[in-house]
Formats: sequence, C-alpha cells, structure tokens
Amino acid sequence: MRHNAHHQTALEILDTYRPTKSPLANHIKNELKNRRYAGSKDRRAITEIIYTVMRRAPLLLEALGLPEWEIKKGRPLMLTYLALYQGAGTIDDIFCGDGHSPSICTDAEHDFIKTLSLEKGFSKAAQNWMGEWLFTVLQETCDPKDFDQFKEQAPFDIRVNLPLDHIKKILEQDETITLEETAFSPLSLRVSGQHNLQNHPLFQEGAFDIQDESSQIVSLLCDPKPSMKILDLCAGAGGKSLALAALCPEAEITATDIAPHRLDIAQKRARQQGLTNIRFTDHRAFIRDVSHIDLYDLVLVDAPCSGTGTLRRHPELKVSLSPDIIDDYIRLQRQLLIDAQRFVGPKGRLVYATCSLLKRENQDQAKRFLEDHPFFSEVKAKDICDKLLKKTPKETDFFLELTPGRHKTDGFFAAFFDKN
Repeated sequence: MRHNAHHQTALEILDTYRPTKSPLANHIKNELKNRRYAGSKDRRAITEIIYTVMRRAPLLLEALGLPEWEIKKGRPLMLTYLALYQGAGTIDDIFCGDGHSPSICTDAEHDFIKTLSLEKGFSKAAQNWMGEWLFTVLQETCDPKDFDQFKEQAPFDIRVNLPLDHIKKILEQDETITLEETAFSPLSLRVSGQHNLQNHPLFQEGAFDIQDESSQIVSLLCDPKPSMKILDLCAGAGGKSLALAALCPEAEITATDIAPHRLDIAQKRARQQGLTNIRFTDHRAFIRDVSHIDLYDLVLVDAPCSGTGTLRRHPELKVSLSPDIIDDYIRLQRQLLIDAQRFVGPKGRLVYATCSLLKRENQDQAKRFLEDHPFFSEVKAKDICDKLLKKTPKETDFFLELTPGRHKTDGFFAAFFDKN
C-alpha cells in the first residue's frame, strides 16, 4: 500500500470510531481484520497514523470548535492535524484523489486550513493535548514531565519467566531489536525497534510475557510465598495472576473477574505459559460463597478505574472520560474493597491497586477504606519496595505512586493493608 492509501484507511477507521464505545486498540484491530489487503507493515503504518491523530485529539477538536468528545468523522481531524503539524504541501500530496488516496480538498476545506496555526492561542489544556476537565484534575498529581510523557508512545516491556540474561541473549540475536533493563523490576526488559514478539517462539513457549514494568512491580510487591492462598479479585486478562503464579509456583492462586470473557483470555494465557497453580472461578458465585470468608493470605484488588495512567496507550481516554464516569468507577472500587476485605484471613494482607493517576480513585479511596475498616492497618509501601525491588521509586512512602514522567512507567498506584 502507498502512503496515501494508509491515510485513506486511517480516515475510514476513524470515521467508524466512537471513543465512548470501545478501546481504540480493539477498534483498529477489528477494522484491520476486514482489510486483508493490508500487510503487517501496512497495519503498523495505519495504526501509527491513527494514534498520532488521536493523541492530539483535544487540540484538534478545539481548533475545529467542537466539544472534546465530538469525534464523528476522521477527515476534519486528519486535515487539521496535517495543517498544524506538517503543512499545506503535505495535505495536497496525500489528499490528491488518485487511486486509493483521500479525495481532493474542497474550497471550504482549503479556506479553513489557511486559518490554522499553532501560533494561535490554544488553551493550556489543548497545548498539553488534554481536555479542560481532565487537565485540571490531573494537575493534582502530575507535573510537566508527566504531561510531556502523555504525548509520547508508551514503552514496550516484557516480564521474563526464565533467567533474564538467557532471554536477553536469545532476543538480541535479532538485530532489529534493542533491549535494556528497566529501573525497578528485576524481571523486566524494555524492547525497542520493529518487532512482533507475540510471534516469537520464546513467547509461544511462555518464556516471557508482555507486561508494563508498573504492573510487574505490583505483582512483585505482593511477595507470593509457597503454600500462600492468594485471591486476585479483579484478574481481568490475567496479567498479575500469571505473574504471581510464575513468581511462586507453590502458591495457590484463585482468579476471578466481573467480565467472564476477560477471564477466558486469562485461562488461555495460563495454559500457554504452563501455569497450573491458578484456579479460575465465576465472580458472582465466588462472592456469594461464604466458605471463602477469612480464607486468603493475600487479596489483590487491581480495581477497574479511569485508566489515566495509561493515556499513552489509550489516547481515546482524553476525550471519552467524564466526571460521571469517574463517579461510577469510585462507587465500584468502594464496593470491591468492601467485598475483598471479607476474604482476607487473620494477619493477611489486602493490596489495592489502580492504573489511575486521580487522587479520588487512589489516596482518597485508601484513606476511606481505613476509616471504614479499623481492623486493617496501613503498611508502608516504601518498606516493601526496599525489600523486593532493584531500587525504590522516588517519592514512595505509604503509597506506591508511579507516573510516566518521574518513573518512565505507566501511571500506577498501590496501597497495602494488613488485617489486625
């Protein structure tokens, strides 16, 4: 496919995308499945065009005079992006009407393009590629380095299940791949270069898994031990359950989730990695079963949340999140903590984690939990990090608070509570 055809396909995919309906990555994957003419390099190019536009969507929408959630057509977004960042000459080359290229710009589009300039007064939020509301709430916990990182592509990390040097030596035989060890997790490698590691034989054999360093850190801080009974109450697609199982094959892990289809994915991944110490179970039945009360040495609540720590991976969140959605998450998180504390055994530990950067979902939830459950006490995250990580992330005290700018990971939060 030619460069122009990549843009045309990207426009078509953006035309059918509604940020509040599905994650951007899922939408792109589903749409590209129906375009068999697109090879792997074409799919990568199309995906990168879409992400480049969506990362800047709040600024582009402000330039278009549209509300920050109003994405209905890809063409005006694409034209605005090209006009602001690449110039009119590029637009004429791409929107040329030849073959599978986008159609030639209308007179009205040309007139609009001439009015666009990054020199014109965009709001501070738009300059940071954020909507006004989200920019305001993120300023409570994020600094300029974080906002700069939100504009970048997220890193690609793997968690190794075999000796790190062994995996590194094999992967580095591919000259297109560059590897570096990350700052905190002793099991993590950061991968750069053109690669498709999901097709690598080592991945197929379960020798490594794809997981951001922040998620690896939370699994490490759970510190699984032989004979421990561990509950992963919000297992999702299984990332942390799999990490816990690999860290300690002698631990007994129960994984459940309110979304059964995600748990199906987790089971498939566990089989692929040869992990036999995880029991997957229906969430509703589990919650009702009184035999699980006071049973577990460790309960992990990796709660559904705004996902603001993953804005680099999910730029659609910049235009889909709203105060009402956050309120819904907060109610769900509170209920999950109420459910989870019942399953913690005597002297057991409860771990509350999110991939959010919002104070209301993190520090406020942890403090509210302690107020409502005085038979739990807070454990200093710093003490656990000092013991289990290569080094302790800066500014870690009672809570673990990771941000893209300060720690070069996804944004992540964790709080630790011991049952008295």
